[in-house]
Amino acid sequence: MDALKKWQTFVLVLLICLLAGCGAASEEKVKKQLAEKWAQPEGYEVQAEMHVQSPEGAVSYQIEVWHTKPDYYRVSVTDQDPEKNQLIVRNKEGVFVISPHLQKSYQFKSEWPLKHSQAYLIESLFRDIESDKEAQFTEQDKTYTFVTKTKHSHQQQLPKQTIEIDKKSLLPTRVVIHSEDGQEKMELDFKKIELGKIHTAADYEVDPFEKAKDETASAELDDPQFETAYPLAELPGVELVEEQVMETSRGKRVILHYSGEKSFTLVQEPAAPNELLPVFAPGDPAPIDFQLGAMTDYSMQWEDNGVSYFLASTQLTTDEMIEVAASMSAASQK
Repeated sequence: MDALKKWQTFVLVLLICLLAGCGAASEEKVKKQLAEKWAQPEGYEVQAEMHVQSPEGAVSYQIEVWHTKPDYYRVSVTDQDPEKNQLIVRNKEGVFVISPHLQKSYQFKSEWPLKHSQAYLIESLFRDIESDKEAQFTEQDKTYTFVTKTKHSHQQQLPKQTIEIDKKSLLPTRVVIHSEDGQEKMELDFKKIELGKIHTAADYEVDPFEKAKDETASAELDDPQFETAYPLAELPGVELVEEQVMETSRGKRVILHYSGEKSFTLVQEPAAPNELLPVFAPGDPAPIDFQLGAMTDYSMQWEDNGVSYFLASTQLTTDEMIEVAASMSAASQK
Protein backbone atom coordinates (compact mmCIF):
# COMPACT_ATOMS: atom_id res chain seq x y z
CA MET A 1 0.00 0.00 0.00
CA ASP A 2 2.81 2.39 0.85
CA ALA A 3 4.37 1.72 -2.52
CA LEU A 4 1.07 2.45 -4.24
CA LYS A 5 0.70 5.77 -2.39
CA LYS A 6 4.26 6.73 -3.26
CA TRP A 7 3.57 5.92 -6.90
CA GLN A 8 0.37 7.98 -6.91
CA THR A 9 2.21 10.91 -5.31
CA PHE A 10 4.97 10.64 -7.90
CA VAL A 11 2.47 10.65 -10.78
CA LEU A 12 0.65 13.68 -9.28
CA VAL A 13 3.89 15.65 -8.91
CA LEU A 14 4.90 14.72 -12.44
CA LEU A 15 1.57 15.92 -13.81
CA ILE A 16 1.89 19.21 -11.91
CA CYS A 17 5.38 19.75 -13.31
CA LEU A 18 4.22 18.99 -16.84
CA LEU A 19 1.27 21.35 -16.52
CA ALA A 20 3.48 24.07 -15.10
CA GLY A 21 5.99 23.67 -17.89
CA CYS A 22 3.52 23.43 -20.78
CA GLY A 23 0.60 25.43 -19.47
CA ALA A 24 0.11 29.09 -18.66
CA ALA A 25 2.67 31.59 -19.87
CA SER A 26 4.38 33.78 -17.30
CA GLU A 27 3.71 37.53 -17.28
CA GLU A 28 7.41 38.38 -17.64
CA LYS A 29 7.81 36.01 -20.58
CA VAL A 30 4.88 37.63 -22.38
CA LYS A 31 6.24 41.14 -21.66
CA LYS A 32 9.58 40.12 -23.15
CA GLN A 33 7.86 38.78 -26.27
CA LEU A 34 5.85 41.97 -26.63
CA ALA A 35 8.96 44.12 -26.24
CA GLU A 36 10.67 42.22 -29.03
CA LYS A 37 7.62 42.26 -31.30
CA TRP A 38 6.40 45.82 -30.78
CA ALA A 39 9.79 47.56 -30.62
CA GLN A 40 11.24 45.91 -33.72
CA PRO A 41 9.52 47.63 -36.67
CA GLU A 42 10.77 50.97 -38.00
CA GLY A 43 7.19 51.98 -38.69
CA TYR A 44 3.62 50.75 -38.78
CA GLU A 45 0.07 51.53 -39.85
CA VAL A 46 -3.04 50.92 -37.78
CA GLN A 47 -6.72 50.93 -38.66
CA ALA A 48 -9.13 50.81 -35.75
CA GLU A 49 -12.66 51.64 -34.70
CA MET A 50 -13.30 53.56 -31.49
CA HIS A 51 -16.62 53.55 -29.62
CA VAL A 52 -17.17 56.25 -27.00
CA GLN A 53 -19.98 56.30 -24.46
CA SER A 54 -21.41 59.80 -24.06
CA PRO A 55 -24.52 61.14 -22.28
CA GLU A 56 -26.26 61.19 -25.67
CA GLY A 57 -25.32 57.56 -26.41
CA ALA A 58 -22.50 55.69 -28.11
CA VAL A 59 -20.47 57.49 -30.78
CA SER A 60 -18.17 55.68 -33.21
CA TYR A 61 -14.97 56.95 -34.82
CA GLN A 62 -12.66 55.52 -37.47
CA ILE A 63 -8.98 55.78 -36.52
CA GLU A 64 -6.02 55.59 -38.89
CA VAL A 65 -2.46 55.80 -37.56
CA TRP A 66 0.89 56.15 -39.29
CA HIS A 67 4.09 55.99 -37.27
CA THR A 68 7.66 56.13 -38.54
CA LYS A 69 10.60 56.04 -36.15
CA PRO A 70 11.82 57.87 -34.30
CA ASP A 71 9.01 60.35 -33.69
CA TYR A 72 6.83 60.96 -36.75
CA TYR A 73 3.09 60.39 -36.21
CA ARG A 74 -0.12 60.99 -38.13
CA VAL A 75 -3.44 60.11 -36.45
CA SER A 76 -6.68 60.60 -38.38
CA VAL A 77 -10.03 60.60 -36.54
CA THR A 78 -13.30 60.54 -38.49
CA ASP A 79 -16.81 60.30 -37.06
CA GLN A 80 -20.04 59.28 -38.81
CA ASP A 81 -19.75 62.33 -41.05
CA PRO A 82 -16.70 61.65 -43.26
CA GLU A 83 -16.34 65.39 -43.93
CA LYS A 84 -15.57 65.98 -40.24
CA ASN A 85 -12.06 64.66 -40.07
CA GLN A 86 -9.50 65.69 -37.45
CA LEU A 87 -5.77 65.03 -37.41
CA ILE A 88 -2.90 64.93 -34.97
CA VAL A 89 0.43 65.19 -36.77
CA ARG A 90 3.91 65.16 -35.30
CA ASN A 91 6.82 66.04 -37.58
CA LYS A 92 10.10 67.96 -37.35
CA GLU A 93 8.20 71.25 -36.95
CA GLY A 94 6.28 70.16 -33.86
CA VAL A 95 2.81 68.84 -33.08
CA PHE A 96 -0.28 69.94 -34.98
CA VAL A 97 -3.97 69.44 -34.15
CA ILE A 98 -5.92 70.03 -37.35
CA SER A 99 -9.61 70.31 -38.21
CA PRO A 100 -9.64 70.61 -42.02
CA HIS A 101 -13.44 71.04 -42.23
CA LEU A 102 -13.16 74.06 -39.91
CA GLN A 103 -10.00 75.34 -41.60
CA LYS A 104 -8.38 75.41 -38.18
CA SER A 105 -5.05 74.20 -36.87
CA TYR A 106 -3.17 74.38 -33.58
CA GLN A 107 0.61 74.18 -33.58
CA PHE A 108 2.71 73.74 -30.46
CA LYS A 109 5.85 72.18 -29.12
CA SER A 110 5.04 69.03 -27.20
CA GLU A 111 6.34 65.68 -26.03
CA TRP A 112 3.19 64.02 -27.34
CA PRO A 113 2.64 61.08 -27.37
CA LEU A 114 5.12 60.23 -24.60
CA LYS A 115 3.46 61.67 -21.50
CA HIS A 116 -0.06 60.23 -21.76
CA SER A 117 -1.70 56.93 -22.65
CA GLN A 118 -2.76 56.59 -26.29
CA ALA A 119 -4.89 53.49 -26.86
CA TYR A 120 -4.34 53.55 -30.63
CA LEU A 121 -0.50 53.54 -30.42
CA ILE A 122 0.96 50.10 -29.75
CA GLU A 123 4.19 51.43 -28.21
CA SER A 124 2.10 53.55 -25.82
CA LEU A 125 0.17 50.44 -24.74
CA PHE A 126 3.44 48.64 -24.04
CA ARG A 127 4.73 51.57 -21.97
CA ASP A 128 1.58 51.34 -19.84
CA ILE A 129 2.00 47.58 -19.42
CA GLU A 130 5.68 47.86 -18.58
CA SER A 131 5.41 50.79 -16.16
CA ASP A 132 2.48 49.50 -14.10
CA LYS A 133 4.00 47.19 -11.48
CA GLU A 134 0.49 46.34 -10.25
CA ALA A 135 -0.86 45.36 -13.68
CA GLN A 136 -3.13 42.31 -13.67
CA PHE A 137 -2.23 39.58 -16.16
CA THR A 138 -4.49 36.73 -17.27
CA GLU A 139 -4.37 34.16 -20.06
CA GLN A 140 -7.32 32.87 -22.07
CA ASP A 141 -7.55 30.35 -24.90
CA LYS A 142 -6.56 32.79 -27.63
CA THR A 143 -5.59 35.97 -25.81
CA TYR A 144 -3.39 37.50 -23.14
CA THR A 145 -5.02 40.27 -21.11
CA PHE A 146 -3.44 43.08 -19.10
CA VAL A 147 -5.40 45.44 -16.86
CA THR A 148 -3.28 48.52 -16.23
CA LYS A 149 -3.48 52.06 -14.93
CA THR A 150 -3.82 54.77 -17.54
CA LYS A 151 -1.76 57.92 -17.83
CA HIS A 152 -4.46 60.03 -19.41
CA SER A 153 -4.61 63.77 -18.93
CA HIS A 154 -8.02 62.95 -17.41
CA GLN A 155 -6.77 59.97 -15.40
CA GLN A 156 -9.17 60.47 -12.49
CA GLN A 157 -12.13 60.00 -14.82
CA LEU A 158 -10.67 57.07 -16.78
CA PRO A 159 -8.17 55.36 -14.47
CA LYS A 160 -8.04 51.78 -15.85
CA GLN A 161 -7.70 50.06 -19.19
CA THR A 162 -8.00 46.45 -20.34
CA ILE A 163 -5.61 45.47 -23.14
CA GLU A 164 -6.34 42.24 -25.06
CA ILE A 165 -3.51 40.70 -27.12
CA ASP A 166 -3.76 37.89 -29.64
CA LYS A 167 -1.57 34.95 -28.60
CA LYS A 168 -0.63 33.98 -32.12
CA SER A 169 0.26 37.38 -33.59
CA LEU A 170 1.26 39.04 -30.27
CA LEU A 171 -0.57 42.16 -31.42
CA PRO A 172 -3.31 44.07 -29.57
CA THR A 173 -6.86 43.32 -30.68
CA ARG A 174 -8.96 45.39 -28.26
CA VAL A 175 -8.56 48.08 -25.60
CA VAL A 176 -11.31 49.05 -23.17
CA ILE A 177 -10.97 52.14 -20.95
CA HIS A 178 -12.96 52.18 -17.72
CA SER A 179 -14.36 54.90 -15.48
CA GLU A 180 -13.78 55.05 -11.72
CA ASP A 181 -16.81 52.82 -11.08
CA GLY A 182 -15.69 50.24 -13.66
CA GLN A 183 -18.02 51.21 -16.50
CA GLU A 184 -16.74 50.84 -20.05
CA LYS A 185 -16.36 54.40 -21.38
CA MET A 186 -14.29 53.79 -24.49
CA GLU A 187 -13.58 50.71 -26.63
CA LEU A 188 -10.96 50.50 -29.35
CA ASP A 189 -11.11 47.57 -31.79
CA PHE A 190 -8.01 47.09 -33.92
CA LYS A 191 -9.06 46.11 -37.44
CA LYS A 192 -5.59 46.00 -39.02
CA ILE A 193 -2.02 46.42 -37.82
CA GLU A 194 0.71 46.40 -40.46
CA LEU A 195 4.21 46.33 -38.99
CA GLY A 196 7.19 47.47 -41.04
CA LYS A 197 5.20 50.11 -42.95
CA ILE A 198 7.47 53.17 -43.34
CA HIS A 199 6.48 56.61 -44.63
CA THR A 200 8.76 59.41 -45.75
CA ALA A 201 9.07 62.72 -43.93
CA ALA A 202 7.11 64.33 -46.76
CA ASP A 203 4.11 62.17 -45.86
CA TYR A 204 3.97 63.95 -42.48
CA GLU A 205 4.09 67.49 -43.84
CA VAL A 206 1.14 69.64 -42.83
CA ASP A 207 -1.08 71.77 -45.03
CA PRO A 208 -3.92 72.41 -42.58
CA PHE A 209 -6.39 73.75 -45.12
CA GLU A 210 -5.63 71.67 -48.19
CA LYS A 211 -8.72 69.50 -47.81
CA ALA A 212 -11.00 72.13 -46.28
CA LYS A 213 -14.13 73.16 -48.10
CA ASP A 214 -14.49 76.93 -48.17
CA GLU A 215 -18.25 76.77 -48.50
CA THR A 216 -18.56 74.60 -45.37
CA ALA A 217 -16.46 76.94 -43.23
CA SER A 218 -18.21 80.02 -44.64
CA ALA A 219 -21.63 78.57 -43.91
CA GLU A 220 -20.65 77.93 -40.31
CA LEU A 221 -19.41 81.50 -39.88
CA ASP A 222 -22.02 83.46 -41.88
CA ASP A 223 -23.78 84.57 -38.70
CA PRO A 224 -21.24 85.84 -36.16
CA GLN A 225 -23.92 86.08 -33.46
CA PHE A 226 -24.13 83.31 -30.94
CA GLU A 227 -25.82 82.58 -27.65
CA THR A 228 -23.59 82.65 -24.58
CA ALA A 229 -23.06 79.15 -23.19
CA TYR A 230 -22.35 78.54 -19.52
CA PRO A 231 -20.48 75.49 -18.18
CA LEU A 232 -22.71 72.79 -16.72
CA ALA A 233 -19.92 71.29 -14.61
CA GLU A 234 -20.63 71.55 -10.90
CA LEU A 235 -17.57 72.67 -8.94
CA PRO A 236 -18.37 73.15 -5.22
CA GLY A 237 -18.03 76.75 -4.06
CA VAL A 238 -17.46 78.14 -7.55
CA GLU A 239 -19.80 80.79 -8.92
CA LEU A 240 -20.03 83.24 -11.79
CA VAL A 241 -19.02 86.69 -10.48
CA GLU A 242 -18.59 88.72 -13.67
CA GLU A 243 -19.65 88.58 -17.30
CA GLN A 244 -18.04 90.93 -19.80
CA VAL A 245 -19.20 91.46 -23.37
CA MET A 246 -17.12 93.28 -25.96
CA GLU A 247 -17.23 93.74 -29.72
CA THR A 248 -14.36 92.52 -31.90
CA SER A 249 -13.77 92.09 -35.62
CA ARG A 250 -15.33 88.63 -35.32
CA GLY A 251 -18.42 89.88 -33.52
CA LYS A 252 -19.28 89.44 -29.84
CA ARG A 253 -16.68 88.17 -27.36
CA VAL A 254 -17.93 86.99 -23.96
CA ILE A 255 -15.60 86.69 -20.96
CA LEU A 256 -16.89 84.79 -17.92
CA HIS A 257 -15.07 85.07 -14.59
CA TYR A 258 -15.75 82.33 -12.02
CA SER A 259 -14.58 82.78 -8.42
CA GLY A 260 -14.01 80.39 -5.51
CA GLU A 261 -11.46 77.76 -4.53
CA LYS A 262 -11.33 76.68 -8.19
CA SER A 263 -11.53 80.04 -9.99
CA PHE A 264 -11.21 80.23 -13.76
CA THR A 265 -11.83 82.50 -16.74
CA LEU A 266 -13.67 81.36 -19.86
CA VAL A 267 -13.66 83.26 -23.17
CA GLN A 268 -15.97 82.46 -26.09
CA GLU A 269 -16.44 84.10 -29.48
CA PRO A 270 -17.24 83.18 -33.10
CA ALA A 271 -14.48 81.07 -34.61
CA ALA A 272 -12.43 82.55 -37.43
CA PRO A 273 -11.52 80.49 -40.53
CA ASN A 274 -8.08 79.81 -41.96
CA GLU A 275 -6.21 80.17 -38.71
CA LEU A 276 -3.03 78.49 -37.55
CA LEU A 277 -3.14 79.04 -33.80
CA PRO A 278 0.20 78.71 -31.98
CA VAL A 279 0.17 77.40 -28.41
CA PHE A 280 3.10 79.25 -26.89
CA ALA A 281 3.37 77.25 -23.65
CA PRO A 282 4.37 73.58 -23.76
CA GLY A 283 1.22 71.55 -24.31
CA ASP A 284 -0.46 68.43 -25.61
CA PRO A 285 -3.41 67.55 -27.81
CA ALA A 286 -6.36 67.30 -25.43
CA PRO A 287 -9.60 65.31 -25.70
CA ILE A 288 -12.60 67.48 -24.85
CA ASP A 289 -15.66 65.25 -24.85
CA PHE A 290 -13.46 63.38 -27.35
CA GLN A 291 -13.01 66.38 -29.60
CA LEU A 292 -9.50 67.57 -30.27
CA GLY A 293 -8.08 70.78 -28.85
CA ALA A 294 -4.87 72.07 -27.31
CA MET A 295 -3.94 71.96 -23.64
CA THR A 296 -1.18 73.47 -21.51
CA ASP A 297 -0.66 73.23 -17.76
CA TYR A 298 -2.94 76.22 -17.13
CA SER A 299 -5.16 76.59 -20.19
CA MET A 300 -7.21 74.88 -22.87
CA GLN A 301 -8.45 76.09 -26.24
CA TRP A 302 -10.88 74.37 -28.58
CA GLU A 303 -13.77 74.91 -30.98
CA ASP A 304 -17.28 73.53 -31.08
CA ASN A 305 -20.19 74.34 -33.42
CA GLY A 306 -18.48 77.42 -34.87
CA VAL A 307 -17.54 78.89 -31.49
CA SER A 308 -13.98 79.32 -30.21
CA TYR A 309 -13.35 78.71 -26.50
CA PHE A 310 -10.40 79.55 -24.27
CA LEU A 311 -10.25 78.40 -20.63
CA ALA A 312 -7.55 79.63 -18.24
CA SER A 313 -6.96 78.78 -14.57
CA THR A 314 -4.10 78.30 -12.15
CA GLN A 315 -6.34 76.42 -9.71
CA LEU A 316 -8.18 73.85 -11.82
CA THR A 317 -6.56 70.46 -12.24
CA THR A 318 -6.24 68.94 -15.70
CA ASP A 319 -9.23 66.70 -15.00
CA GLU A 320 -11.30 69.68 -13.87
CA MET A 321 -10.40 71.72 -16.95
CA ILE A 322 -11.51 68.85 -19.17
CA GLU A 323 -14.70 68.50 -17.12
CA VAL A 324 -15.52 72.20 -17.59
CA ALA A 325 -14.69 72.07 -21.31
CA ALA A 326 -16.79 68.94 -21.89
CA SER A 327 -19.72 70.55 -20.08
CA MET A 328 -19.46 73.56 -22.42
CA SER A 329 -20.02 71.25 -25.39
CA ALA A 330 -23.18 69.93 -23.74
CA ALA A 331 -24.30 73.45 -22.80
CA SER A 332 -23.92 74.76 -26.35
CA GLN A 333 -26.32 72.07 -27.59
CA LYS A 334 -29.12 73.01 -25.19
